[in-house]
Amino acid sequence: MSISITTSNEIFNNNQNLMIIFSAFDGEIRFEKRDDCLFIYNKDDTVIGINIFNYKSIFSDIVSGYHEFSDINFKKLVHKYPIEMHGVINTFNFKIGLITKIDTHPKSDKLKVLCVKTNDNEIKIVTNIMDLIKGNKYLFAMENTLLATGVIINKSKVMGVESHGMICSYKSIGINKEGIILIDNQDIKDRYEF
Repeated sequence: MSISITTSNEIFNNNQNLMIIFSAFDGEIRFEKRDDCLFIYNKDDTVIGINIFNYKSIFSDIVSGYHEFSDINFKKLVHKYPIEMHGVINTFNFKIGLITKIDTHPKSDKLKVLCVKTNDNEIKIVTNIMDLIKGNKYLFAMENTLLATGVIINKSKVMGVESHGMICSYKSIGINKEGIILIDNQDIKDRYEF
């Protein structure tokens, strides 16, 4: 599912605004302001995000903080803005991943290249976390994920090696706790619950 951020987050301290990100941007973006919201469009004129100015008037169930944006609330948005939301998908970009291989980055001994198996894919992720263990499961943010820190994860190249996501720390998902999220009681087909 998409991610939403409201007032309690340090980065998005924006009164009664609700920022919802559906996908990462690709190049230039444009904004279209309405009386009740601000739409964010990608260069191909698809909606990649929306900032709702008084979100409690539409989403009374959303509390302050960093959350998954539920399918029920997504349907409310589609009903309220059917033209703008046409073709927008509510995806969940956090996945439990099993590390199947760990290699040292070919150009830096301070980086690792992970092969990560998720429920539907096998991807490579470059990381600077050194104490990961092959065969362990961790929480990963896939491409197009908005983190609680305000960063959007895009596909990138790190010193020539493609990286398709990021291993998650507790702080990256809005939990005030140190360390990365090791998963020991769920399978890769399961959905991580915030």
